[in-house]
Amino acid sequence: MRVNRHWLGFTKLWLAVCVATLMGFTFRLYWFAYFWIDDFGNLYWVQKTGGLEMLGHVVNPASAFFRPVGMAVYWVLFRSFDLDPVAYHATAWILHSINVAFVYRLLLRMVHSNFGASAGAALFACQAVFAQIYWNFGTIFEIVSCLLFLVAVDLHSSRRYSFSHLVLIFLLFVLAVKAKEVAITLPIVLALYDFLQPAHRRWNLTRSKFGQLAVTLGVLTLPAVWFAIRKTGEMGSADPSHPYYMDFTFNSFLRGSEWYLNSLFDARLDWRVYAVSLGMLLLLLVKTGNRRALFFLVYIGLVFLPVIFLVNHRFGFYWYLPFFGVSGVVATATKDIMEYLRNKVPMRTGLILGVVIFPIVCRQEYLIQKRRSEGERYYFESMYQEYRAFVQGMRALEPPRSGETILFTSVPSHFDALITLQATQVALRRTDVNVQLADTPSVGTSYQLRFEKNRIIRVRATR
Repeated sequence: MRVNRHWLGFTKLWLAVCVATLMGFTFRLYWFAYFWIDDFGNLYWVQKTGGLEMLGHVVNPASAFFRPVGMAVYWVLFRSFDLDPVAYHATAWILHSINVAFVYRLLLRMVHSNFGASAGAALFACQAVFAQIYWNFGTIFEIVSCLLFLVAVDLHSSRRYSFSHLVLIFLLFVLAVKAKEVAITLPIVLALYDFLQPAHRRWNLTRSKFGQLAVTLGVLTLPAVWFAIRKTGEMGSADPSHPYYMDFTFNSFLRGSEWYLNSLFDARLDWRVYAVSLGMLLLLLVKTGNRRALFFLVYIGLVFLPVIFLVNHRFGFYWYLPFFGVSGVVATATKDIMEYLRNKVPMRTGLILGVVIFPIVCRQEYLIQKRRSEGERYYFESMYQEYRAFVQGMRALEPPRSGETILFTSVPSHFDALITLQATQVALRRTDVNVQLADTPSVGTSYQLRFEKNRIIRVRATR
C-alpha cells in the first residue's frame, strides 16, 4: 500500500516535535545552572585577554593558549552578557540542539530511516551519562568540538570530493582540535567512513575512491600529528599523580573501557563481560557484512582513544562525542524493527504504530535519565546556590581599593586560594585585587570577609 506524501511529511514533523519536546523537558531539569569552578578559572583568563589577542590564539596553529576556540566563546559571552548565567547556558543548550540536529541528519543519511534517525537523535538529546553538558558550561569545549566534528563528517559524506571541499574540512578539523583535543581522531573516522561506506547498500571501494581516501587521510594526518605532539608536551606529564598522566598499557585500556561502559549502562560489570560480548558482536557483524553497525561500533572505540588512557581524568561527559556511535547502533536496530513490522503489517499501520509509540519511548527515556541524574542535580544545585550567593555578595560590597588584598576566613565549598582569587576578580571584574585565606581574622588587615550561610559578611579589623 502506498503512503500519502503528506502523511510521511506529518510523520517526520511529529518525530521532530517529539525530540524537541524531549530536549525542552531535559533542559528544564537544569534551570538551576550557574557557574562552576572551571567557569571561574576560564572567565579569569579571558578577562585578562584582549580581543585581538584572543583572535590570534584562535587562528595561530602554534598558540599554546588553552583550547582557544572554546575560550573564545567565553570571551564573547563575558563581554556581551557579563555574568548572566542564562546567556551562557542558553548558548550551550542551543549548540547542543544543533548537534542533535546533525546527529539526526547523519543518521538519516546512513540508516535511511526517519524512525531510526529520530530514535538515535532522541537518545543523544537526553543523556544522564554526559549530563554535565546541561549544567556545567565548562563542557562548552566538548559541545563546540563535537559540532565542528559533526559538520566535517557531514560535509565529507554529503558532497563530492574536491580540493575546496578538502580545505574546508581541514579548517573545521583545526578549529575542532583547538576546541577540544578529542577531535584529533577526525582523520581516521573519515577514513573509516570511506572504507566501510555505511551509507551505501553495496560496498564499492574503487581505485579512485581509495585514492581520495588516501589523500584525505594524508592531508589531515599532518596537523593531527602536529597537535598530538604539541598537546602531549603541553598537557601531559610523567608524574603518575598528574590529572593528564596517560598510561599507555593494555591493562589501562581495559580498565578505562570498563569504567566508561559501566558509566554508560549504569552498571558494575567486569571488563571481561564487555570484551566477550563486544567480540562476539563484532564477529557477527563482520560475518553478516553489516558495515553500518560495524562503523558505529568502531567509531566509538576510535573517538575514545585520546581519553581512554587518562587514568586520573575520567568523566562521564567524555561520552559526548563518542555517543554518536551509540546513537547509530540504536538507529540501526530501530530500522531493523521497522522493516520487520513492514513485512508483518501494512506500511500505513506500521507508521501509525510508530507515531503512537515514539512519544512513549521519548517519555520513558526522559524518566530514566531524570532518575539517573537525580542525585547529581540535587548536589550541584546546592553548590550553585553557594556560588551565586558569593558572586552577588561580592558585587554588593563596597569596592576594594586598587591593589588591596582581601582576607577570607571562610569561602564556599571546593574553593581554594586560586579559585577564590579567580572568582573574586571575575565577580568584581577587576584584575588589580588579591586574596588571602586564613582561619581567623588578622589584625591590621582592613578588608576581611567570611562566607557563611550563603552570605558574604564584612569583618571589621581589630587592633
